Amino acid sequence: MSTTTFLSSRLAGVATLGLLAGACGKNEGDTGAAGSGELDTPAAELVMPDLDGVDIDQTFVDAIAIALAANTQVAWQGHSTSLARQHIGCPDLYVGPPAVLVDDDQIAEDAHGTSWYDDCTTPGGLFYRGLMYWDAVAEGAGDAETSAGRTDSGRRSLIGAAVVGDEVDTRFQFRGDAADSVTRVTAPGYERWTYSSTLSATLTGIDAFDPIAALTPGGWRAEMYTYASGGDADFLELRGDLYLFDHRIQDRFDSVSLDIELPGPTGSAPDACQLEPKGWIGVRDENAFWIDVVFLPLEGSSAPVPAYDDPQYTVCDGCGTVYVRGLEAGPIGEICPDFGSLWQGGGITVPPVEDYVLDVRDNL
Repeated sequence: MSTTTFLSSRLAGVATLGLLAGACGKNEGDTGAAGSGELDTPAAELVMPDLDGVDIDQTFVDAIAIALAANTQVAWQGHSTSLARQHIGCPDLYVGPPAVLVDDDQIAEDAHGTSWYDDCTTPGGLFYRGLMYWDAVAEGAGDAETSAGRTDSGRRSLIGAAVVGDEVDTRFQFRGDAADSVTRVTAPGYERWTYSSTLSATLTGIDAFDPIAALTPGGWRAEMYTYASGGDADFLELRGDLYLFDHRIQDRFDSVSLDIELPGPTGSAPDACQLEPKGWIGVRDENAFWIDVVFLPLEGSSAPVPAYDDPQYTVCDGCGTVYVRGLEAGPIGEICPDFGSLWQGGGITVPPVEDYVLDVRDNL
């Protein structure tokens, strides 16, 4: 695959820089022939990172797992856990959104939901500073023992800028907004669920990330869209960007950027490719060098360029082409990472509808 077919938008930036450089006029003293396009000083050689000792296949498997874990569930759980430690009057709780969010046109004035807005410290030394607004709805209907089945659904949103902590730890720190929804249909011998999350936020704190068990214990900054389904049809879609504050993938990579569609064992039509994702995944090391893998081309409205018809690069073989700093990595070539652990090891978690209830009315 030539570099011109690489779907990552980062190449567009490289091309733009090249065009700008080529458009520059000759400086006084240049000896190249006018109009020849030749320059006295050759371009600096592009430095390529040393990838010896890096498990490239596992790097991209880890990147998807970490991006999948960057969703509204983590933010919601961290907020609800920190709020469970409240003391009456700290923080102050309100019905409806804070006025500052209404004034900034972030929330409608007549929005339902609950909020806290305070700068206080509890008798136990836990401080609450900032504001948070949340809204959630959970519904259910039907009978799971009948052929018609039962449908349960929930949706929730979280927005604000706040920190909760004490002299020892930051318990919960959030800035941004997050929303997700879940639907589950159950009947005798049948189950289907869908989950979607939209996240644009910074999140840290031990109430959101277990210091030992969490994939990214230090937290992250993320712009991430997640869609997943399971039961009768396994499917995963991830789009966005993620920066890790402390954790490093393979002890080296601090950022993930991806636009990927990944069918599971039951997620593809009979004539579709079940072995290989569609799209691309990129990781960045601490020197700002990007390493990307490109799989089958995306199709439809999400594709950055029209789909191309080239059997060499659209074969369903579970493999993708690796690029380093936007150039095809010849020594590495293609890799064939195994994403089966995402389905077999419970990598995709779906919150129960009961989690979509955060009731603090007794403290109002």
